[in-house]
Amino acid sequence: MNPDLSPLAPWLGVADFEALAVGAARAPDDDAPRLVLADWLRDQGADAAADLVAGARGVFGGWLAMLRYERKTGRRAARDMPHLAELFYPPLTHPPDGAVDSARRAAAGLILARADGCHPAKLGSY
Repeated sequence: MNPDLSPLAPWLGVADFEALAVGAARAPDDDAPRLVLADWLRDQGADAAADLVAGARGVFGGWLAMLRYERKTGRRAARDMPHLAELFYPPLTHPPDGAVDSARRAAAGLILARADGCHPAKLGSY
């Protein structure tokens, strides 16, 4: 089941959130930046958002990309790109291997490209 990412949406564009979120997204295997972001969200009174971030090991960058897509387009990323979004559900309870990590980074990049109006060729459409 896909988690409800809406508690994170109001924080998009907030400078402190953005700075901490980029750090967390760039280090999917490192718990520290993500947990710092979760603590910051708790300090802001956003417990639901903090709980999402704390449990998003290895998938936070993809969730962030999907939120940006949804903010820019008004459409659900999981509905428009299920083949990409499914890489981020459910989050793993162990560190992903290199192939999973690479696939997730590529998928997040494609989701962000779609948010910016680019439509790269569908994966596997040979």
